[in-house]
Amino acid sequence: MPRRKNADRRWWADRWLGALDGPWEGRLSRGRTYAQAGRVHDLQIEPGLVTARVIGTRPTPYRVELRLPTLDDAVWARVVEGLARRADTEAAMLNGDLPPEAEAAFALAGAFLFPTPDERVAASCSCPDWVRPCKHAAAVMHVVAAQMERDPFVLFALRGRMRDELLAMLRAERAKGAPAAPNGAAPGEPSPELAAPVDLARSVERFWAFDPPAEQPASSAEPTGEGSPVLKRLGQPPRALGGAELRRELETAYQLLAERAREVLTLDPASRRARQHAEDGTAEG
Repeated sequence: MPRRKNADRRWWADRWLGALDGPWEGRLSRGRTYAQAGRVHDLQIEPGLVTARVIGTRPTPYRVELRLPTLDDAVWARVVEGLARRADTEAAMLNGDLPPEAEAAFALAGAFLFPTPDERVAASCSCPDWVRPCKHAAAVMHVVAAQMERDPFVLFALRGRMRDELLAMLRAERAKGAPAAPNGAAPGEPSPELAAPVDLARSVERFWAFDPPAEQPASSAEPTGEGSPVLKRLGQPPRALGGAELRRELETAYQLLAERAREVLTLDPASRRARQHAEDGTAEG
């Protein structure tokens, strides 16, 4: 019977354990007991390799090694190219999240982020249990999953690239496509003259990203306020930016702006100029 998903576990950690169904079935539950009891020590994660010591029934801890096939440089170059297309993917990972776009970048590169049925996570243990994988190796798998929940870069390390190396590759990939910065602008920083306008309607999926592109203000012909297509298309802001509270503030602000615009547009030109002159004088005072 396949392992049941844990609703409290982050999706990528659950996928990691789910990929081990099959030969690991029946061992993962016993390994979870060992992991929760704190029997796993000295966990080390390197490219394609996990080592740890697990306390069993004997005085001397057992040494466990897990090995996962790593990706070659050519595949990683394609993966990084895909990841670099969206700066918010890196920002999310640095914030402890793993967006689905990361797995999609591997698929586009013809590779897999998670172990597949055709791959084999090789497990070795110094215990006398003749069945492999043993419960000690399964315990290490659970601890690795817990590490992934705190740091998604662990998953990339198991495929061959440690955190610092992957970040350096991402930034180098972005720098390759960055134009020369005129007018003394910092490298990678676009000049105001070169900043191309972006259609808001075509950039909805990136609007709430941590590194969104510059957006053009909505046309004055676009209705605003609570029923505005703009707010509906943008959806709920992430909690890091204010969530539902920010959404309510935007609705209020857009409604006030819409009412103000209607008031001004109903005035004749002479009255509009007089009102603007009065408001300018008030601002100066």
